[in-house]
Order: sequence, then structure tokens, then C-alpha cells
Amino acid sequence: MTIHDVSDRERLLLKIQTMVSFDSILAILGDFGKIQNIVFFAAAFRIIFSAWMGMLPVFVLGKREYRCSLPGWENDTYVVQNAAHEQMINATVPVGSKCTMYDLDGNETRCSSWVYDQTYFTPSAVMEFNLVCERMIYRSNANMAFMLGLLVGGVIGGELSDRFGRRKALLCGVALQGLAGITSGLVPEVYSFIVMRFLIAVGGTFAYSATFVLVMEMVGPSKRQLVGICLNFFYAIGVSSLTLFAYFIRNWRHLTLVTSSFFALLISYWWLIPESPRWLLAKDRKPEAIKIIRKIARVNKRVLPEMYIEELNVEQPGHHVKEESLIHLAKSRTCMIRLFILILNWVAISTAFYGLALNSGNLSGDLYINYLVMSLIEVPAYLFALLAPYKLGRKIPHTFCMLLGGVACVASVFVVLFGNDGTEWVITALSTIGKFGASAAFASVYVYTAEVIPTPLRNRAVGICGMCARVGNMISPYISDLGELIDGPYSDVLPLIVFGTLCVIAGILSLFLPETFRKHLPETIAEAEAIDMKRAVYSISENSDKQQNETEIPLNITS
Repeated sequence: MTIHDVSDRERLLLKIQTMVSFDSILAILGDFGKIQNIVFFAAAFRIIFSAWMGMLPVFVLGKREYRCSLPGWENDTYVVQNAAHEQMINATVPVGSKCTMYDLDGNETRCSSWVYDQTYFTPSAVMEFNLVCERMIYRSNANMAFMLGLLVGGVIGGELSDRFGRRKALLCGVALQGLAGITSGLVPEVYSFIVMRFLIAVGGTFAYSATFVLVMEMVGPSKRQLVGICLNFFYAIGVSSLTLFAYFIRNWRHLTLVTSSFFALLISYWWLIPESPRWLLAKDRKPEAIKIIRKIARVNKRVLPEMYIEELNVEQPGHHVKEESLIHLAKSRTCMIRLFILILNWVAISTAFYGLALNSGNLSGDLYINYLVMSLIEVPAYLFALLAPYKLGRKIPHTFCMLLGGVACVASVFVVLFGNDGTEWVITALSTIGKFGASAAFASVYVYTAEVIPTPLRNRAVGICGMCARVGNMISPYISDLGELIDGPYSDVLPLIVFGTLCVIAGILSLFLPETFRKHLPETIAEAEAIDMKRAVYSISENSDKQQNETEIPLNITS
């Protein structure tokens, strides 16, 4: 055998060995090197800004005390000015009424102008657009439009990202969200405001979908779970830090413009964010992928053998897995029952998660403190969702969080039955516990779904659950406003009762889900059906644990 023959054989062997996935290249480039850090923190700041956009309604559309304005009284205010002013209010406005007043003949009529309590905002969008009485529904509609935008953005965003690239979808989403956010602070009437809220959500979902996938595709398998969880913490930072802006900027237009202007910083994405090499390879754009891979190697200060680059390929995930469709899934009674339970969990959690956040503006006590506490509670909730499964498995912590959040919310009715004015803070405390349960459950249900459904149907099942959850999102603003729409002693706790009941029902049903933590992901419907519900999770070997950590879907609640 000649030296030339040996060289050719070695080359052929090396070629076979190097026909590997992009993950193998990342093992050389670094699972989480400098350039991945840059992409991750750039994405994290976008999530913070997007969280501001999502939670602005708590302040600009929050509940405000009001009454009919007094006819002929210049500079009328909600706060009593003097004895004469108080006497005029008592003579003109029926006791407990917010939408009617007495005319000159003593008849009770509907009023067309109002004065508002300006303790927190001067003014808010509710005050400026008079979103009270008959027009109160527009307040709920604005929040619903945002949730509808999340649904539409989720449907279109994935297709946009897959067809045109992660980077283009991200840049388009950021531009749309920023421009719509600024415009929403300038619009002259409520209809345009509702449209802008819809576009903010569409752009935000475009950007989030592309951001999350891009980050996951650029970090190595060993870091994906951690990175996915950390993105949730940045969402919590975003919703919490909004309190600071809202406290010092009391005009709703100024607050909207200031928070939206931060999106101008994301112009830097044009230079900071590369396209996903994994996506480029999948689209047969290898020269562009190689160019970015070389840049990653240079920035991460790693040396990548040229042969690896020349023979770089993409594994086709699941090519060995038998093709299965939703029709096959529908034929499996076990899988369909589990999917139904998961869908109900997604709807209950999503409705409670966003509904409780919006409802924080309706609770008694200081608006800013209530909102801050409800936001900060997400941090320990995510930590619990991250750590608890390693001791208790997946099912017990998830069910516990569902029932904890649900029971806490339903228990608020006892405060109305047996409490007094001095116990109103208990409702706020129970709402906070409910938010903890919903946040922790939301962080686990995404992974739970991925672990129950077999590989060929996993993405579609998660998509179905996500779309159903968006329907829950669209309903949650109306549930949050039940206290405004329905008078009575239970008006303040009615939203909590609805949220809690949904979570309790879904939590009880989740007991019928199998334990999945530290178990291999099912590749077929038959494997999914065979998941042993009684088998202890602690019997899995360390090697299996390691493999699970590398394949587990990252936690994701901030879409």
C-alpha cells in the first residue's frame, strides 16, 4: 500500500468522522463562549424592554376611582375641595354611583363627563379616553387586542423565522414593536391605541420567537436548559423594573414614550446579532454558515480544523423515527387524554398568570407595591421550578404549584365572608401566592408537554397547547375586569375565584399525567403510551440523567 493510498484512506475516514452535527462543532467552538454571551445578553435586554411593553396596561389602563363631574363647577376634582364642594357632590351624585347624576328636575340620568382620582397617574389612558361606564369595555378590549397579537404573532412568527431567517425575523419584530410602542403614546383616540397594542404584541412575538430559537441554536447542548431558564429571569427583571419608571413618570403618554424609546438601542442588533449557522446549513447556504462559524471561532479564540468546516453537515433530527401524524395520536386514548389534560393546564396557567398580573392594579393598597410584589414573586417561582424536580420529580412540583395557586385564589372568598376593612391585605397576599403557583407551573408545563408527547409530534403538540393558551390570554383581561363590570361584595375577589377554580381543576387532572423527569424522551406513540406512571424517577442512571439534561427542552414562558 502506498503512502498516497494511506493518505486517501485517512482522508476518507476523517471525512466520515467529521460528517457531524453543528453541536459537534460547538463542542470545539465552546458551548457558551464570548459570542454566545453577546447574543444572549443582547436577547436578554430585548426581553426586558418587551416585558415593559406587555405590562404597561397595569399602569396606563389600571383601575381608577371616578364619579360624574359636577355641572357648572369649574375645576371640579375627585378629591373634595371644601364644604361647599362636598355638599354639591352629595346633592348631585347618587350615593355609590359612578355613571349617573341628578338633573335639575331631580331625575337620575347618565353623565357624559367624569373626574378621576389622580393619586397614581395624571393622567392615565383611562382618564384621557374616558374608559369608564359604557366605555369600560374598551379597556378590556385593549388588553384583549394585545393577547390576540400574541396569538397572531406566534402563528406567523415561526413561519417568518423559518423561511427568512432568525436574524431578519428578529430585526423586523424589534422594529415593529418599537415603532408601535412609540405610536401608542401619541395616538389621539382609543381605537388607534387598541390597534397599536395589537401590533406591539405581534412584533414582540416575532422577536421573541426568533430570539429564543437563535439563542438555543447557538449554545451547546449542555447549556440550553440553563440559558432557557435565565431568559425567564430577565423577563422577571423587566416586569419588576417597570415599577421604577411608572413611579417617577406619572403621565401615561410620557411613560409609554420613554419605555418604547429604549428599543432604539436595539438598532445595535444589526451589527451584534449574526444569523444562525444552523439555520443557514439547513437552508443549504453553507458558505454563509462557514463565514459565521469562523467568526465565532475567532471571537471565542478557538481553533477549528479546516477539515471540520469543509465536511460540516446538519443531522436530520428524527430521521430514524417512524413518521407519525396527529391522526395516529388521536387513535391513542392514553395520549389524547394526556394531551387534553396538558391543554387544560396551559389554558388555566396562562389565564391565571396574565390575569393576576393585570389584576394587580385592581387590588386594594398601594398600586406600585402590589405590582412590584406580584412581579418579584416570579423569581423564587422560577427557582422552585428549576430545582424541585431534582428531588421530587416533574409531576409532584407541577401539581403542587397548580393547586397552591388555585386554592390561594379561591380562598380569597373567605376574606369577604369573614373579614373586614382591616383584612383587605390578605386578598393581596393570596393573589401573590396565586401568582407564585401560576409562574412556577408555567415554567414547568412547557417542558412537561415536551416530555409526554413523542418526538414526531412534539412541536405540533406544543404549538396546539400554546394556541389554546393564547385563547386563555385573550379571556384573562375580561376576567380581571369582572370586579368593575359586576358590582357587589364579591367584586374584588371574583377574578381570583375564576382563576383559582381553573387552576384547581387543571391541577387535579395533572395527577393523571405520568412522571417524566430523568426519563428518555419518547420517540414514538407506543413509547409515549408505555411511560410507567408508577416507576420511581430516582432509579435512572447518571448516564441517563446526563442525556436528559442535554435533550431537555428549555423552560419558556415569556413568549
